[in-house]
Amino acid sequence: KKLRKGILTVLEKVLFSRVLGGFSLYQLCLVLSALLFLMSCYETARAGTKLDEARGIILDMKEDRLRCQKWRCERNFWLTMMSSILWLVLYRVQHMSKEI
Repeated sequence: KKLRKGILTVLEKVLFSRVLGGFSLYQLCLVLSALLFLMSCYETARAGTKLDEARGIILDMKEDRLRCQKWRCERNFWLTMMSSILWLVLYRVQHMSKEI
């Protein structure tokens, strides 16, 4: 119980206290994570379109490079999505723990 209370205190002081212009560090991280997620959505769609347009026209080596680029964009999409979800889960768990 003491450990949980200590963790909640640290979270409250570090992540949820107001710092920059009335925003908490948590809010800034969540907004940044959401923006990165939106950018990765765009990049993933763009990489897929490039690969689809280039099929059959280009050399195999360039097609492999475009596939690698698309794979990296998809990887970044999943990473940024999970990052955004984890920030939301942290917020919910922190508030649920305060109620206990």
